[in-house]
Amino acid sequence: MRQITSDAIEAFENFKNFKRSNTSVCVTKRNGVPVRAILLLHGHEIADKRRSKLKITLAGWNTRTTRERLNGISGVQIISRKGQAFIKDGNTFKSIEDYETIVFDENRRIRINNS
Repeated sequence: MRQITSDAIEAFENFKNFKRSNTSVCVTKRNGVPVRAILLLHGHEIADKRRSKLKITLAGWNTRTTRERLNGISGVQIISRKGQAFIKDGNTFKSIEDYETIVFDENRRIRINNS
């Protein structure tokens, strides 16, 4: 894992603002308490965390860099074969579309797939 990914994911998981090169984390606070963290790559939102809920997307960019940033998040594993992205769901991999939003529960299990 690249250092930028490691640093960005640490900030994302701990609700801290971060900006380096093409990657940033923006944190929203309410009454001084962090309530939302957004992971952006080239300005595109690829992950959204609110408390223990997590949503991710390739945001239309099934690239090595996008997958690497998302794979840095605990419980997320995305691979690509012949241009098709797959996400690990339990013991199997399920295909996902480039613009699909994947929602995880508090245990980082896939809860809902929305296109």
